[in-house]
Amino acid sequence: MKQSGIEQRKKMSHIDTIFAYTLLLVFGTCTLLLIALSASVYQKNTKRMNQNDERRTISAYLTEKLQAADEQGCIRNGSIDKREALLLLQTNKGTGYTTYLYTKDGFLMELFARTGEKMSADAGKKILELKELQIREIREGYVNLCVWTRGGEEISLIISRHAR
Repeated sequence: MKQSGIEQRKKMSHIDTIFAYTLLLVFGTCTLLLIALSASVYQKNTKRMNQNDERRTISAYLTEKLQAADEQGCIRNGSIDKREALLLLQTNKGTGYTTYLYTKDGFLMELFARTGEKMSADAGKKILELKELQIREIREGYVNLCVWTRGGEEISLIISRHAR
């Protein structure tokens, strides 16, 4: 028995429909996979950029603070409330002032006070999120610091001093 032309067209139409749906499904699946992959790459790049920004901000802040206080004997190792602190000394109109840089509760703190005044670490201002600041070495030509970011990354800084 021979199929009529209409029946053959209906059969071909069903095959064409199935092929079109299959092709649509393949393209849809590929599109979803591409979107998922792109989102993953974007997330990794964003995380890396945020870490780089955090590193640069910490480095720039500490470098600027140290170089602004860069006079002979004006950068010292000290403490505030039994916390290790970097002391930046300065004199203005005959009065001595000290800037304390230290970490407390996951933040780099800054406290500006008259030299010799008894101050509490709680009085400082939160500057950046930072787990720890460690002063490794203060020399004539440089200051060696180590900081740990909120993510636990260790950043070693060697900041050149101009005063000798």
